[in-house]
Amino acid sequence: MPELPELPELPGRESFRRAVLHSNEVRAGTFAGRRVVVVGGGKSALDLVTRAAREAASATLVQRKVNWMVPERFLLGLVGYKWILFTRLGEALLPRYHDPACIRPIDCLDERVKGALWWLITRDTLLSTGLYRLPRELRPAHKLPFHLAHAGVMPRGYVRAVRRGLIAPRISAVEAYTDKGLRLATGEEVAADVIVFARGHHKVFPFLDPRVRVHDSAGRLRLYRGIVPPSADRLGFVGFRQVFNNIMGMELTAHWLTCHFRAALRTAPSGRRCGRPSTLAWLGRNRCCQAPAATTSAPTTSTARTNSCTTWGCRPAAPATYRPNTCFPADSHTAMRA
Repeated sequence: MPELPELPELPGRESFRRAVLHSNEVRAGTFAGRRVVVVGGGKSALDLVTRAAREAASATLVQRKVNWMVPERFLLGLVGYKWILFTRLGEALLPRYHDPACIRPIDCLDERVKGALWWLITRDTLLSTGLYRLPRELRPAHKLPFHLAHAGVMPRGYVRAVRRGLIAPRISAVEAYTDKGLRLATGEEVAADVIVFARGHHKVFPFLDPRVRVHDSAGRLRLYRGIVPPSADRLGFVGFRQVFNNIMGMELTAHWLTCHFRAALRTAPSGRRCGRPSTLAWLGRNRCCQAPAATTSAPTTSTARTNSCTTWGCRPAAPATYRPNTCFPADSHTAMRA
């Protein structure tokens, strides 16, 4: 499936006559001896600017906000992150699913207990990633689990490079190109020989009939639950559903799609209200700045639990032809959650 690099359309491009690249166009030697500006706040952006700090004449990171990054190991380096986040207990700390039939005993933790545990995890994340050693403006503004589903693993050497002055971070939006580099919303001009945008990709489907609408007017992928386009029958996509804390996302999506095609779901997919403007505005507010629009079509919040039709503000009525869902294995139904 083709993926088009997402490069912003900024004024003044003709005035900047040096290299403007997408993150996947960076090659060996791209940064050598040059002034590098990386635009983005996700894992790819941090990886690239950390690399630039070693190879380039100067390295600047421009991001609108600071995102959470998880450490390779929690508890001051003693426990791998998967044993904290990718567990049943870790999932139980996330917002509770709305359907009582999907609630397990472990999900019934008191909200005060959850809050206390997330406070501890937040403190440990700041310590273990080294973010606590950076100025407050270079730390995430929101407490975990905010945007946890979009968090990557903190690259080794990033914090050290910032502290040593090898990386110059700027918290700002980008307004325009200049003949020397970029002009930021703060009014500052950042000089560059190479500008790299780490903003993900835009997925396209040239093999589909043009009458099948899978994108909205802003180019975002518009699929019910990240699987089914509301404008087409008997068509589904596997691979766009982001399921946090569950590595079997594609398998679960395939199970759900099979049930949908067999008319075995309790609730029938409907695009009648899922494409309304308020929903698209919600997507714009909640998409992660490093994630491509194509991967944030369904509401990709902290987990699969909140990524449901109820979160979108619509709950289609189940037609009489739809019977209770008996298609999923018990574990798969619990994990899919939506």
